[in-house]
Amino acid sequence: MSTLNINDILKTMHELKDDDDDSHHEATLRSNHNFDEDDSDPTSDMLPDAAIKKIAELQEETDDLDSDKKVQKQINIIKKIPYFRYAKHNTDFINIEQELNTSHFGMNETKLLIIESLQAALLRGETKFPYLCLYGSPGVGKTTLLKNVAKVLDVPIYFINVAGKQAMQIIGCEPTYKSANIGLIIQGLIETRCMNPIFVFDEIDKVASDDRYGCISDVILSICDPAQNTEFKDQFINFDVDLSKAAFFFTANNPTKIPEALRSRLTMIEIKDYSIAEKIAISKSFIIPQQIEEFKLNSEIELTEEALSYLVKSCEIDDVTLTRSGGVRNITKYCERMLIKASVEINRNKLEKLTITKDWIVEHIGISKIEQIRNQIKQKTHKAQNIDRIGTIHSLAVIGDDLSGVVDNVTCRIIPGGNGNITFTGKMLDGPRDAALTAYHFIRSNCQLLGISVEILTKNDFVIHSHNAATAKDGTSAGIVYLMALLSEITERPISDDIAMTGQLDLDGSITAVGGIDLKVDASILSGLSCVYLSTENIEDVLPEQNSQINLIFVPNAFELISMLFPKYKWHCENCGEILIKTRQTNKTIWRHSNDRKCTWQSSYFGNNYPQHLIKGDK
Repeated sequence: MSTLNINDILKTMHELKDDDDDSHHEATLRSNHNFDEDDSDPTSDMLPDAAIKKIAELQEETDDLDSDKKVQKQINIIKKIPYFRYAKHNTDFINIEQELNTSHFGMNETKLLIIESLQAALLRGETKFPYLCLYGSPGVGKTTLLKNVAKVLDVPIYFINVAGKQAMQIIGCEPTYKSANIGLIIQGLIETRCMNPIFVFDEIDKVASDDRYGCISDVILSICDPAQNTEFKDQFINFDVDLSKAAFFFTANNPTKIPEALRSRLTMIEIKDYSIAEKIAISKSFIIPQQIEEFKLNSEIELTEEALSYLVKSCEIDDVTLTRSGGVRNITKYCERMLIKASVEINRNKLEKLTITKDWIVEHIGISKIEQIRNQIKQKTHKAQNIDRIGTIHSLAVIGDDLSGVVDNVTCRIIPGGNGNITFTGKMLDGPRDAALTAYHFIRSNCQLLGISVEILTKNDFVIHSHNAATAKDGTSAGIVYLMALLSEITERPISDDIAMTGQLDLDGSITAVGGIDLKVDASILSGLSCVYLSTENIEDVLPEQNSQINLIFVPNAFELISMLFPKYKWHCENCGEILIKTRQTNKTIWRHSNDRKCTWQSSYFGNNYPQHLIKGDK
C-alpha cells in the first residue's frame, strides 16, 4: 500500500511554501519592493506643479483651513499620492518563469504572455502590460496566479472586487456629499505607495449596471483607454492623475457577461480546470502541507494514494448544488475536515501513528455525492454484447453537469410509403434534431457516390430514436452517429455493438471536435467497448492513460469513417452511378469503372480508402 509520510510532506511544504493570502480589495505589500525613489513620505518638495497649484486653490476656497476638515482631507490626499515613485520590475526572465512554474501547474499561455510582455517592455523602454482578463470556473486559481505574478515581478498589487459596486466607489464621490471620499483607484496608489502597481478588477463579469450612480463598466473602460488614463480624475479631489504606468488585470467566471465594449479591449485568457492528476499533485505539494502546518500535527500520519485519489475525485461535485465544482477550493475544504477528524482521533485514542485509507475517509467523512451519481449513471449505461446490429449504434454523451460519461444507443428505421419525412423520438431537443437532419441531407447530397437510390430517400419516411427516452438530449455531438445509423439501415449493413463514436458532422462531410472526450472515453472503457471513433480535432483531448485501454480511431471526415466501418463498401461514380473498382497502379490507388469503359465525364478517381480526387476524361 503506497502511503504519503507526514515528514516528506512537511519537507515538500518548506520547499514550496507560498505565503500569499486571499484578501481582496486591499493592497498586497512586501517590505522588499525596489523603488526609484526613497521610502520617505512625500513632501511639498516632491509634489508636481499641478498638485501644488491644486492645493493653493483649495486653501483659497476656505477662510479657516483648520476647521474645514473636508478641504484639509483633500489636501492631505493630494500630498499622499506617490507621484514620482515607481516600483522596479524584476526582469530576470529565467527566474520569473521558474517561480511561476513552481507556484502554479499549467496556465502556460498566461505565463508565456506575461514573460513576453516583459521582454517587449525592454525594447520599448517601459513596462506596459496588456489588459489581461483571466476567466474560468471559480477556484481554478485566477486570483492566486495574479498574486504570484506580482510577487515574482516584485510589484505591489491592489485588488478591487467590483461585484455590486457603483462607479463612485471607483472614481470617488464629489466633496459636496457628507460622506464623500476618494475612490479605490487613488486609494490603491496611496496604499501601494507607487504609481505603477498592478490593479486587479476581480469578478468583472459581476459589474453593477445601475445607471443612477454611473455605469461602472464605462468608468473601467475609460481607465483602460490609453488616451484617457493619463488624466484620470478622482471626483473627490478633482485632480488629474496619470495612471498610464499602472497595470490593469481582470478576472471573471463568465466572460459572456462582460460588457462587449469592455471585453473588446481585454486580452481574454481562459484558465481551464485542473485534471484529476494535477489536483492530486497540488494536494500533495500545497494543500495538505499547508494544512498540516496549521494543525501543528506532530504525530506521524500516513495517507494512502488510494485515499488521496478518492478524496480529490469526491470533490468534483458540490454537495449542495450537485453540480461540477472546479478548482481546488472543495479539495481544501475536504482536506481540512479530514485532518480535523484525524487530529481528534489521534488525541482521543493517544495514537502514535494513524494511517488514513479510503475506508477511513468513507467511515469518517462519508460516501461522496459524486460516487452516488456515478453509480446511478453506470446502471444506465449500455454494455457491449458482441453482436452486429443494423440501424443501431452506440452514442456517447456527458450527463450530470459534466460529471460522467454515458454510453447510449441511437436507432434508425425506414417507414415505407412516405415522402422523405423524418420523425424524432426519445426526447431529442433542437441540437440533436439539426444534427440528424444534417446527416440525412449529407446522404441525400451524396447518394450517387454512395450508391443509394433517390427513391429510397424520397418515397420512405425515417424514424430516428434516441434510447433512454426519459433523459433530454441536447447538442450536436452525435452527428456521425445519426449518419452511420441511417446508412446502416438504408444499405442493410450491420455495425458491431462493441464500438461507439462521437463527433459533429458538417454538410461537407467534415467531422469536427466535441467536448467531454475524456469522460466519454472513460464510459466506453467501463462498458467494455473495444473501439471509439473520434474527430481528428479531438486528439489532444484524450488522456494519455486512455490510449492503452481502448482502441481510439481519429477520423477527419465522413467518407473516411464510412470506409473504415464498411471496408467492402461499394462506391459509385458520382456522375454515371456505376460501381467503381479499387486497383493499384504505380504506387497509387485508382478507382476505375467496373466495365473499364470511360464515363462521360470521368475516367477514374484517386484515393486510398474511398474515391476522392477526380481524374477528368475525354468527353
